Amino acid sequence: GAGGKMALLNGFGCEVEDIDLGAEELDWEFHPLTFPMFGSGEADHYRFIVAAAAFNPILLGGFFAVFGAVAALLKAACMPTWDEALAQARYPGLMFVPYLFLLTGTSLVSAQLAFFPHKTGARAVLGSGVLLLCVVSPYVLWRAVLRPAQARACAMTDPVLDGSEPTLADFDEACRAEPSDIDALAGDDMKTTKALAGWKRTAYVWMFGDTIWVSSDGSYFCEHYGVVFETIKQECSWFVVFEVGHILSLSLLSAWKPSGNNSLACDGRNALITFVCAMLLVVLVWKRPYLAGVENVLAIIIAAAMFLSVLLMTVAISREEHEGPLMHTSVHMLTASGYLVIVKTAFDLCGYIYDMLTGRRSKARNLARNTHGADGDVLLDEVRAAEQGLGGGGGDDCVAGGAYVAEWDRQPSCAETTPSAWGSFSPALPLAVAAAPPQRRSLGSAAAAPSPRASQRGRGGPGDG
Repeated sequence: GAGGKMALLNGFGCEVEDIDLGAEELDWEFHPLTFPMFGSGEADHYRFIVAAAAFNPILLGGFFAVFGAVAALLKAACMPTWDEALAQARYPGLMFVPYLFLLTGTSLVSAQLAFFPHKTGARAVLGSGVLLLCVVSPYVLWRAVLRPAQARACAMTDPVLDGSEPTLADFDEACRAEPSDIDALAGDDMKTTKALAGWKRTAYVWMFGDTIWVSSDGSYFCEHYGVVFETIKQECSWFVVFEVGHILSLSLLSAWKPSGNNSLACDGRNALITFVCAMLLVVLVWKRPYLAGVENVLAIIIAAAMFLSVLLMTVAISREEHEGPLMHTSVHMLTASGYLVIVKTAFDLCGYIYDMLTGRRSKARNLARNTHGADGDVLLDEVRAAEQGLGGGGGDDCVAGGAYVAEWDRQPSCAETTPSAWGSFSPALPLAVAAAPPQRRSLGSAAAAPSPRASQRGRGGPGDG
């Protein structure tokens, strides 16, 4: 989205140029497919923006189909359930990436078609339809993802920071254990990663933050939709919608071209754009919504450069200094912010690769899934049944995970309290603790049958390791 903003503000003036009419090829950020509308002649001034308005949504649908096909291949190759295959493919949350990339250009060209029906004619119908989809999308995003996330997901302390992350080999050993071996396994200290301290801890928190979003109901919600919000603090999940709204506001205001650069309407429109950029800067400085400190710093610097660049352009245009030092300085600042956008994009990419190589988020989510499941009562029943020799201990049942379940029962769920209250787990609990009466729940039959979800959580989950 930031790259699109740079391209958007590059054409800040109110004069209507050929590229604004779509007679010239658009920047690739606005129209990645680059070709004009089929059947349009050279005299058609709207051939490129019509093509962008028509084919950008189709391109987004193509990404949807490709990502779905990847999930289908995972299901056929190695995943036992569709839920796990979709989670491994990060589907459909991964669609947020191309959506955010295409949103600026799509909303801009559709607004250009819709705002001037006396010029665009029947094409305004296409523009109005696509523009409506763009404007409604933040509401859909909130209702479908971010609002459920408040109930189905929360941020837990990164296990790497408190040394509670079990090693993969130790966790696998627990899952393969026989009932007779459970006491010995649960009584011993399970191997965990060493907690970070000193400058390493400071650097880690600066680069990645101190919490990780996990599902609070034992599902794969965060694997499905985490791409949308997993870089944002729990208390700032609304910032995703705010940022999308910021992109749409800039697009709509930029598409509005009052009569010439020297009009009062143009000055008012430019002042509104400056205000919108200032609002983003204020929110970033005030809330610092990203988990990683370095991401907050980069976002603030980029927003500050954008705001100052737009402010200088607004003053230059109002003073009719289109080639003066103010305009030149604003262009240089906009260029610098563009380079910073590249740096931030590279940082995000490196962080994603690091996450894939280390399984940082997936390990934390699997740990939470085996600790804070929605059917924890059933898991506790399995542990008691195993202790009495009434339940199997190997394979999918993974009743040795009762050590984790007991700790889950001792702590509030993440939907009931702040992340810090339950973010640290102690996997090395003796089985006797698991057999103790729970503090918050009444159990059913001690020999309750293992639930499918309990068995699924015992295996770990997509992205394990």
